[in-house]
Amino acid sequence: MFKSVGAMTKCIIVAVILCIIGVGILFYTTSRECESQLTRTKNVLMNNYDWSNFTVDTGNNAVPTLELAKLDISISNTPVFSTSTESSSLFDYLFNTSDELRIGPADIKFAIDATEIYNSFVIKLISMIVLIVVAALITAQLFLIANYKYSIDIKNSILSKRYEDLPFEDLSRELSRNDTKNEKEISDAKKKIEHLASIASLDPMTNLYNRSTFNTAFEGLLKRPTSKDKSILGIFRASEITFINNERGYQMGDKYIHDLAEIIKDAIKRFPGTNAYRISGSDIAILVPKGDQKVIEAIHSGLKLQLSEFQKNFDLSNTCYSGFTFFSPKDKKEDIMSRADLALAMAQTSVSNGYAIQTENTESYFQGEMHWQKTVKDIISNHAITLFYQPIKSMNISIKPYVEIYTHFNTESGEHLSTETVFAAAQRHELLVKLEEIIIDSILNKYRQLEQPDIRFGINLSSNALLSTTFLLWLERTLIRNSDISEGLVFEIDEALLENNYQAAERLFSIIHRSGASTSISHFGRGLESFRLFRELKPNYIKIDPNICQSFEKDNTSQQFVRMLIEVSHRQGSVIIAEGIETIAQRQQVEALYVDAIQGYMIAKPQPLEDKVELNFITIKNSAEYSA
Repeated sequence: MFKSVGAMTKCIIVAVILCIIGVGILFYTTSRECESQLTRTKNVLMNNYDWSNFTVDTGNNAVPTLELAKLDISISNTPVFSTSTESSSLFDYLFNTSDELRIGPADIKFAIDATEIYNSFVIKLISMIVLIVVAALITAQLFLIANYKYSIDIKNSILSKRYEDLPFEDLSRELSRNDTKNEKEISDAKKKIEHLASIASLDPMTNLYNRSTFNTAFEGLLKRPTSKDKSILGIFRASEITFINNERGYQMGDKYIHDLAEIIKDAIKRFPGTNAYRISGSDIAILVPKGDQKVIEAIHSGLKLQLSEFQKNFDLSNTCYSGFTFFSPKDKKEDIMSRADLALAMAQTSVSNGYAIQTENTESYFQGEMHWQKTVKDIISNHAITLFYQPIKSMNISIKPYVEIYTHFNTESGEHLSTETVFAAAQRHELLVKLEEIIIDSILNKYRQLEQPDIRFGINLSSNALLSTTFLLWLERTLIRNSDISEGLVFEIDEALLENNYQAAERLFSIIHRSGASTSISHFGRGLESFRLFRELKPNYIKIDPNICQSFEKDNTSQQFVRMLIEVSHRQGSVIIAEGIETIAQRQQVEALYVDAIQGYMIAKPQPLEDKVELNFITIKNSAEYSA
């Protein structure tokens, strides 16, 4: 475009110059023509007339004959003839059209009639300017057309990235370099966008798709054209996550979820279009676009062997439960999720690592809750409770530690249930007080049966112990009735529960201490509030949070915190226990800090509480290796 404008300007300039040159030549030729006519007229006046015998007729005859515009004659300086009545024109100013001569006594002044010369000059001038302007315009237009084609060729070369066809080597190299640079930047930007999109759609711990992606995929299946093929929704619940987080630390809990996700991904990989999604902390969902009951059985069959091996390595009573349902585009999302939840509830009260399928719509929430209510009532009425214990190893012979008691629940068929799930269901149906009373009664009865006065039992209390006045009154009366053995009891409660209910915590600790029993705060050390609880409640035992012990290798601040805690607790007469010890390195580190006792799978695993408490500290190699 700029080149076209430049060409047009040049054409105009050339046209102007040519006009100036043409006008100059025209002026010159016209001037010569005027001089030539003056000379001819002068010769005629000199040779063809007798001016010594001048008469007026002579003058009148000379004017038309010689085509004069003006004739003035003076004889002996006396004017005798004159025709100079007309005014001079512009042409007369531009060109010389007059002259004078002296012949004898006569002085003759004359001017030729240059009308024809003038008309010819004007015609030539206009024609020349028009021709030059037209030629310039045509030339400019040709330049414009050529430049347009030229620019189109350049544009096409650039758009098609045929830079080698460009007539400018420097521009070609620069465009090639910029194109390569831009392609690299675009490629990098695409990779970053894909990476960010992947991060936004994935759960960072398991690398499974997250809940948002699950909702999108689920709704996509529901919007498909109606067909006879059924899709499958499956939900897998990591039933032991809370137990592992509390007893072995969050690192082991994260590993538990991560490895379970890998097992599920491996089990579904042979089914096209099937993906797994982490939809909550303990729940993993799968969506199978097309399948039937045989597909569910195949998935569960693929899981079964791996779950058993996983369960063995992790030393768990079960790994996960799963519930399945079928759906089609005409189903409502709420009904589908409710069926899957009901199937999951039924699976949790079946065999270890069991699964269930729910195909029909029900009032699933109520059905599921009725199912759990019945299960909890059966546990209470049948005393379907199994007690386990985990010894705590003393590092100081003057310290008397205790064994922590765990509770497992069983179905009517003898299958193990998730402890946390049972407690949650009991709380929803206001059966937690009764359930916890049955548990404590079972522990007290077992303690009496063992007749090992040198052993102390650690009894875990839930938030119910803080919030339920009914339970607190029952606990106080029970401890009074069993005052002879209360010295052998240690009631343990999580620090997080105490922080949220400080006044109730003071009341609970007061009841326990008055009875002669001991108190213990587990998962201690989550913040500065910990020291306030320690100072005000004065527990007999402090159990350091497993996550603090497991972070020693990466965080020196944790070691300084534990040293300070040990110093303060020893001054107040409290016993410091490091819980969740899973590796030899962790054990060596806490021993170097002079803690009073240690607990964890590196020391001893939970064992069934039967006729006698054995304090043989059996190192669980599999667990240690697994956690490492």
